[in-house]
Amino acid sequence: MQIYTASISHPDHNAPYAILAVAATVYIYSYATVFGSVLLLAVYGLWFLPLLLRPSLFRFQVSDVFIYGLSLIALISTFWSVYPDLTLRGSIQLITTIACAAIAAFVVSPYSLVRGLLIGCTITALHSYAVGTADMTDPDAPLAGLFGSKNQLGLVAALGVLSMVALLLAYEHGRLMRLAILGAGAVCGYILYLAHSVTALITMGAAIFVTLCIFMLGRLSPGMRTIVVPWTLVGAGLGLVLLTSFVSTADVFQAVGKDPTLTGRTDIWDVGYEESQKFPVLGGGYQSFWVEGNPGAERIWAAFGIAEKSGFHFHNAFIQVQVELGVVGLIAYTLMIVGILFRLSLALFASFVARRVLVYMIFTVFFLTRTTAEIDFYGQFGIGTFIMYLIAVQTAHQLNSVKASVHMPMMIRRPRPVPPRPAPSPPPGTIPFPVEPAPAAGRAPRRPDAASPRRPARDRPR
Repeated sequence: MQIYTASISHPDHNAPYAILAVAATVYIYSYATVFGSVLLLAVYGLWFLPLLLRPSLFRFQVSDVFIYGLSLIALISTFWSVYPDLTLRGSIQLITTIACAAIAAFVVSPYSLVRGLLIGCTITALHSYAVGTADMTDPDAPLAGLFGSKNQLGLVAALGVLSMVALLLAYEHGRLMRLAILGAGAVCGYILYLAHSVTALITMGAAIFVTLCIFMLGRLSPGMRTIVVPWTLVGAGLGLVLLTSFVSTADVFQAVGKDPTLTGRTDIWDVGYEESQKFPVLGGGYQSFWVEGNPGAERIWAAFGIAEKSGFHFHNAFIQVQVELGVVGLIAYTLMIVGILFRLSLALFASFVARRVLVYMIFTVFFLTRTTAEIDFYGQFGIGTFIMYLIAVQTAHQLNSVKASVHMPMMIRRPRPVPPRPAPSPPPGTIPFPVEPAPAAGRAPRRPDAASPRRPARDRPR
């Protein structure tokens, strides 16, 4: 039996394989800690197989240094880490996770990506729903499932809802397919409601709102977008300032069911800031803080009653990066984010807003709004790391054609008509008579002031 490599490695011909690979990645990354790390070998096989079949598919450019820089800094931090063995192991795992995402960026089309995410998130959420809540004695307890955490289940369920929205906004479907997409999204939405994850609900709402705004902007002409987008950003900034001025923080926390310390997260942030000052430039090493025996981690675990001493973080991605990799790592982390936003912003001013921009934007906004509460695309074997680095590589390599068609403000969309060149002036001392064509053979030349023999001369011009 002959297998065509394009059915596995080419994004225009490998939709079944790409959808299966994305869905399997979501499921395995979600439950890797439950079923063991043996399943992770399947993820490596799914993504390195296309590279083996077509090695030329992977491309590298100089600007990719800003994408892969954080993982390289994490690996180099082994030399000054407090726990070098843990740092080396974690950084290698992070590099392999990013490698899978980078290969997927050249193998998976945005349409296959969002369909695979919807299928994978629906299956993962249904599996946790079948397990039940963390506390089976309390029917009102949040649904945690196999994760043991409502926030992790909320993340997967929210990704399923966002995939449904992206499919319905960016692509056209038949009636049956649309019903299937709505059904899968409704299942994820119901499980998200049972999880009671406030962070997932708020960030999902923000991502859907921004994507709907971009969907409406896509209906405007490029010239109108250059006017509407800046003023919209100014208006949003002013609205945020007015909101923070007239609405108290305590009322906001009460509305979302949180206390002013965000369930103790502000106390963890204070400890993280203190720890970051010990090694401000290079940090203490990748994944070298939350280790049993570290005084800072032991103090937080004791304060929050974490007996198992695992599965904890600073609930803020920027603080986590600064503690482990210092200012250098924080700059690399920020540059990757800024690069994604910059490329997507340029795509908004193109001659048309491509469908892939809606797909990229809805997941980018979702994960960026979660950086102040969760850590989704910094660790290894995380679905957030996989999606964000895939988007980073695809926007860097596949939006170049969109950048070339960007209309800058105040530019004229149509070229001006070129005026005809004036006739050269006659030399001085000559009479400027019009130049007559050469007479045909056998005919006498006609004087310029002579009347036509067929038509009488007129006194006034026509």
